[in-house]
Order: sequence, then C-alpha cells, then structure tokens
Amino acid sequence: MAIVLGFSNAFAAVDVGQMGNASIPLTQHIQFLEDARAQLKLADLQSVEVKASFRSEATQIYALQFGITKSPWWLRFSLRNETDQPVERYVEIANSRLTRLDFCGPDVGMDFRCTETGSLKSFDSRPYANRYFVFPIKLAPNSVGTFYVRVESSSSLSVPARVWSPEAFRLYEKNDYLVQGLYLGAAIAIAVLNLFLFYTLREKLYLVYVGVVVSITFTVFSHNGLVKQMIAADSPAWSLSSASVGYAVAVGLLLLFMRQMLSTATVVPRADRWLRGAMWVFLLPVPVALALFHQSVILFTQFLTLSVIGLELLVGVYLCWHRQRSAYFFMLAYSWLIIVACANLLAGLDWIPLVWDVGWSAQVASGFEMILLSLALADRMNQVRLQRDHSQELAIQLQASLVEELRGSEQRLKHLVSQRVDELRRLIDMLSHEVRTPMSVIRMYLSMDQASPRSREQARQAVSDVDAIIERCLDTDQVDHASVTINRQNCRIDAVVQGLITSNLEAQRVQVSAPQPCEIHTDLQLLKVLLSNLIDNALKYSPPHAQVQVSVFPADRNNQPGVCVRVSNPVGAAGFPDLDRVFSKFYRSPSAHGKSGSGLGLYLVSQFVQLLGGTVEVQCATDQVHFDLWLPL
Repeated sequence: MAIVLGFSNAFAAVDVGQMGNASIPLTQHIQFLEDARAQLKLADLQSVEVKASFRSEATQIYALQFGITKSPWWLRFSLRNETDQPVERYVEIANSRLTRLDFCGPDVGMDFRCTETGSLKSFDSRPYANRYFVFPIKLAPNSVGTFYVRVESSSSLSVPARVWSPEAFRLYEKNDYLVQGLYLGAAIAIAVLNLFLFYTLREKLYLVYVGVVVSITFTVFSHNGLVKQMIAADSPAWSLSSASVGYAVAVGLLLLFMRQMLSTATVVPRADRWLRGAMWVFLLPVPVALALFHQSVILFTQFLTLSVIGLELLVGVYLCWHRQRSAYFFMLAYSWLIIVACANLLAGLDWIPLVWDVGWSAQVASGFEMILLSLALADRMNQVRLQRDHSQELAIQLQASLVEELRGSEQRLKHLVSQRVDELRRLIDMLSHEVRTPMSVIRMYLSMDQASPRSREQARQAVSDVDAIIERCLDTDQVDHASVTINRQNCRIDAVVQGLITSNLEAQRVQVSAPQPCEIHTDLQLLKVLLSNLIDNALKYSPPHAQVQVSVFPADRNNQPGVCVRVSNPVGAAGFPDLDRVFSKFYRSPSAHGKSGSGLGLYLVSQFVQLLGGTVEVQCATDQVHFDLWLPL
C-alpha cells in the first residue's frame, strides 16, 4: 500500500526540499472528493473510478470551502523532496473546529501511517501541541509522498492548509501565541477597567460591556482553538459548540449594549421592540439549541444573525442620520465586526471565497471594536461629566436667580406689608375720626331727658353714618379677598333708583329723570351698593340744600346695548375731585375734612362695576361733577 499510495503521479507534487524559513500554501495543490455515504476507506481511494472522482479548484486562494455539509471529504496532495537529505516539514490545517481529521501519509521508512484527531477527540490525540492541527512529516531523499486527509465538520467546512519548515513554523508559532497573549491581556484590561467604572459610577452599561468583551474574547479563542487547548481539552461536547454558543451570547449582549447605549427604547421604540426580541432569542433559545442540536440549527442561526445585523445597521444609520453622537461611535466600532462577521458567514455558506484567515480577521475586528467601543464609553462618560458640570452651573445660576427672586419677593413683601400697614393706619384714622362724631351725637342724645325732633333726626343720621362706614369696610374686605358672589336677576334700574332715594334721609334734594322703564339683568344687591354710594357721594359733596340730578336712560357702549345712570351735583366746599385718584381706596379730597365718610365708597363703585361688566366715569364741568355709571343689559 505504501508503494502504491506513496508514488502516485496523478497530479503535480509540491517541491518542499529547499524551503528555507518559509511556508507554502497547499490549497491550490489539493484534490478533494466528497464521501456522501461516509463509507470510503483509505484502500478504496486506489480504484480507478475513485481516483477519477477527485477534482481540484485552482481558484481557491486561502482555504478550500465546502459550506455547511454533513458529508466527510477526502483530500490528497503530494510533496516531493529533490535533495539528497531527508527533510522534516510541518503540515498545518488552520481550522480548529474540524470535528474529525484523519491524516495519512508515508514517513521516512516509507511506512504508511494514519493519525486520527479532531475537535471531538482529546487534545493529546494531536501529534503536535498547537491550537490548530499540525502534523510533522518526513520525506526521504529524492522522493515523492502522497498524503490523504479525511475531514468532517459540524458547521461550515473549510480547510486552510500550508506546509512549513520547522524553523519557520516555530517562529510563526512563537509570534502567534505572543499576539494571542496580547489580545487576551488587552481584553482583560478593558474588562477590569469597565468593572471599575461600573463600581464607581453604578451605571449598568459598563457591566453590560464587560459581558460583551468577555463573550467576544471567549468566542474568538474558541474559534481559534485556544479554549480547546487551555480549558476544555477532554470535553467533546463543549469543543463542538463552545464557539457557536459564545457567538450567540456575544450577539445577544451586543444587542443589549446597543439598546442601552443608543437609548433605542425612547428614540426608536418600534425598532427597539425588534431589537429586544432578537436579544432574548440570542441570549436564551439559540445557545441552548446550539448546545443540544448544533449541526441542525447552525444554518438557521447564521441566517438569523445576518437578519439581526441588517436590523442593527438600519437602526444605527437612522440614528446617525439624526445626529446622535453615541451612534457615530457605535457604528464606527461595530462596522469592523459587521464586515468580518458578514464575510465569514457568507464564506461559511460558500457564497463568497475565503481569502483570509478567519481567526485573525475576527481577532483584528473584535480588537478594533473593543477599543473603539471603549473610546465610545469614555466619550459617553465625558459627556455625562460635561452634562453634570453644565447641570451644576445651571443649578448655581438657578440658585443665584432664586436668591435674587427671593430678595425681590422679600422687597415686594415688605412693600405690600408697608402698604397694608399704611392702609390699616389710614383705616384706623378714618374710623377714629369718622365714628367719633356720630358716637358723640348718639351719646348726647342718650344723655338728654327729652330729645327734640331735630336731636332724634341727628341721632338717626349718626347711626346711619356708622352703619354705612361698617358696611363699606365689609364690602371692601370682600373685594380685596375676591369673595364677592354674583347673583344675576332681571330688575328695573329706574325702580331701584327710586327706591333708594325714597329711603334716603335727604330724598327731597334728589331729582330723578327716567323717561322710560329700563330693565337689565344684573346683581341687585351690588347694583344698590353702586347707586347708593354714587348718590350719597353727590349729596355729601354738593352745597347744602343743593339739588342732585339722577338721570336713567338707554345707552350703547362699543355696539353693546346698556343703561346709563348719570349722577350730577354742583361743586361744594370740597371743590373738584382729583380725577386720577377719585376711585382709589381711602381717597378723600383735602378740603373734605368737615364731611363724614370712609374714603371707600367710590373705590367700591369702581370694583363692583367691573364685576358686573360695566364702566364708571367722572367728568368735571364748570360748576358740576358728573358720574356716569353704565351697565350692560
């Protein structure tokens, strides 16, 4: 068998005799055959029919690709040594996820030897301790050796193969493990830093990112064989699904990180529902399905991953279009991983050729992604700090503004208190002055044994004056506290005027002119207060025994129908009123000290007439004062 298989000249052999410190790719020199029924043995490969079934793919560059397949594949290639000395070479198959790999070929003594290994077997089954599958071979002087390799995979089947000189491979291996160590150290440093930030800031986003870093690092190391070599050397089931499970968890945590970092729940709530659903699918059912039914669901998982990547791209581009600062950093970081992930997925489906080392590309992309996302989180922390500083500045400004406002309020309060105290003082002065005279009259009347009719009249007038003062003070309090209730009803204003004059002690001094009945809809009690105050004011400030004219007639104001009551009186000793202050509280003419009054009557008129929707105006003629009260119908 060694003679038959070792010297087959069916295809060109690769000269590996004088390689120096270099390596040669074998992909273009390999012929392959699918064993669809998984029944071919090594001896079966020598039949003419089977030999003719082998084919090659000259366009393959980095690796042979067979897509997702359950079939074993047989590979064969020939190496020749044209030197006069035996040579030792290493054949490397750089895919750690091959579930079974049988390597058969001649040694120096021309004995044919097979090595059975693969990811489902113990790590000790490998002839050379490396994260990939490395097979040391020896070629006799001036000889050609033909090698057969049987490969299987539970996921995408690709075979990147190279032949190395021992010196070149050991240097490559040394540098390779150094880079792996640097990658792991950087990942650990990033994870520890973000754990510290989580502990310091208590923001869950940093803890989620630690999960992202750990899951991506675990997935990369599972994919490139370091988990098999360092952690789970004798666990076939874990070796089969660790990379896929880690990949699913990494996708789920990345979705969670994206949702929190970009605030998709508030910015794009509809898309966030899809992102949240995909997140839970990748965090729960997908890892379980991959662990239990790996090869049955791997194809579905890859298509689902492509769909989720498309959704993430749409959301990220939309947020970048709307100028969200965090979206810029996220998309810049995530784009590296998306490009490599999509390329590897499409290559795994055998839709595009695989032209690079999957493990290295994933590490480079994930390394860039972790660094850029760390910068994004640092920028986020800086933005939070700037917002906090801005908030503190606003708080300081608000505090200063509040202090200033409180000072202003204090000044206004002091002014109001001073104003109220002044009004109270004036009220007390008015009461002490205006009530003293009527009370003196009443006391004098009470001290007389027999009072004359004039004395009785004076006493009644004194009581009436005191009642009027008290009533106006009570009305003023109601106006100041906005507690006046309006009860409207229909009433004849001319009849109300006539009734008030009839009950007045000086009714003979008032002349009423009402050419026609005038009915309005208003508050009767407030109307009486208005009219009585205007009439009392005219009687009080006109000369003794002078006639006061009261005219009631229809009048329009601003195209609104109403009734006008004009109260006119000749100017008395107090003179003309101050037109700017005549309706002010406690206002009395400086020349009116001889007249009783509270200074509240006309103030009440101005307030009550506003409540009733009317107006009051004062006019001064040559020797007359006119008050015009207008009320709507």
